[in-house]
Amino acid sequence: MLAELGLAEETAAHYQVAVGVLEELARQVISDGIRSWEYGPLRFDVQFGDPEIEPGEEGNEIDVVVGNAGTYFGWTSVWWRFSEERLLTNGQQSPGDTIIGADITLNRDRIADAARALMGLGQPLHVLAAALQVLVAHEVGHALGLGHPNEGRFFDTDADPYNRMEIDPLDPFRDLQIWPNPQNPPALLLPIMWGGLSQTQPSSLLTLLRRLGDPSLAYDDAGGRDVLYPVVDRPSPTPTRTATATPTPSTTPTASVTPLPSTPTPTNTPRPTASPCRGDCGGDGAVTVDEIVLLVNIALELLALEHCPVGDHNGDQRITVDEIIAAVNVALNGCPVASST
Repeated sequence: MLAELGLAEETAAHYQVAVGVLEELARQVISDGIRSWEYGPLRFDVQFGDPEIEPGEEGNEIDVVVGNAGTYFGWTSVWWRFSEERLLTNGQQSPGDTIIGADITLNRDRIADAARALMGLGQPLHVLAAALQVLVAHEVGHALGLGHPNEGRFFDTDADPYNRMEIDPLDPFRDLQIWPNPQNPPALLLPIMWGGLSQTQPSSLLTLLRRLGDPSLAYDDAGGRDVLYPVVDRPSPTPTRTATATPTPSTTPTASVTPLPSTPTPTNTPRPTASPCRGDCGGDGAVTVDEIVLLVNIALELLALEHCPVGDHNGDQRITVDEIIAAVNVALNGCPVASST
């Protein structure tokens, strides 16, 4: 798989591991991405090798292949086949009712560029593995009938000119959704099915990097799946409650008075003064690329905050996407001059 993506030798040399180990890891994360949707009636038999059904023919299988789908299709793309029309969870009408097969294409050029970017940021191997797992899981979600929860039918929400959807002139307000900052959603709540990330916005890329700390399904992903593939448990008889006697205490409790300790004298603890140079971990009056990479790793919880406490400008004991962007701006424009008070 990595050989087909053109990443085997390069990635093996970067992480100093055998190509065979990387190939096995790639197969494992692809399998994990597919099988992460298993629940109730959904079961997947993941097999690697030549597809059993040629692309374009109908079948009840999902084929994952490597190709060069072009810029329009992003990192990955999916074509799925239905028998009649089906309404997706985001309100978009798709031509089909019963899913009878899907073909997922991994875009060779875009995935290679993303992998090189992650390696350039100093990300460990498991982050690359999580990225591949999330990409595959996202397209499998489409094959199951899930849409992008942050995109409506006629509203362009991700500023990517290659997937713009025009507003319907006959009904311009239909499905016009209001989302809290759709370019930078909460990383801990970010669904795998969220669309439009890391296409044009740097903040979206950083948010996606934090999401790679846990490539499993989010609550919204599982909720959409459960709506399309509901499972009703067989009711079980409710056990009859039996009364239990409350024992009466044999002795009467007595209260004892404990003298209060003397009130300590409050002391004034000086509050740290925020550095005007955001992200200047070394305190040398400038923000370097290495310090930006350090902040990204702290945001991903790969390093402790103590490695760069000055990056936590708002004092919430973590590095946020906004703080990384502020540090990038400082790196580009220089540190502001501190004023004494």
